[in-house]
Amino acid sequence: MPIRTEGTLILRAAMSDQDAIEIHKLLMLMGTEVAQAPVDPIIVMEDIYKLINEPNHGAFLMATRGGKLIGVMGLENSRYRYSREYCIREVYFFVHPDHRSQDVGPALLQEATAIADMAGKELYVTIANPNRRRGRAEKIAALLRYQPVGSIYALHPRN
Repeated sequence: MPIRTEGTLILRAAMSDQDAIEIHKLLMLMGTEVAQAPVDPIIVMEDIYKLINEPNHGAFLMATRGGKLIGVMGLENSRYRYSREYCIREVYFFVHPDHRSQDVGPALLQEATAIADMAGKELYVTIANPNRRRGRAEKIAALLRYQPVGSIYALHPRN
């Protein structure tokens, strides 16, 4: 995928072992903020490598500014459980806390949408961070003209 720039923000697909290492560092920060279960760094790295290296498995989008990774979105080519058809499902979506309320999240979402459009597939994104302000996800969804498909509920939350 060619590099796309938005002002000083650069969006590109992860392709190298060094990219995987940088993504892993950022996702470990995400784990401390939103994980519902203990984060296993090995499992996270295995996920990253699958998305970057396995043919037709998926991709990782990277958002950098000034050479520093500030946001990521992992996209997985995923079969609907009830069909032979596939969709694109977001499996990791994180923007470093110092770069939120800027252009990073919307730029990653727009790039993911463009990828889904090129592939002719539906894109499903889950924004499920119980620590974020209410309403932000809805504002982003409205801005990008996304349609809600459902909700995620923790029926027996751990406290």
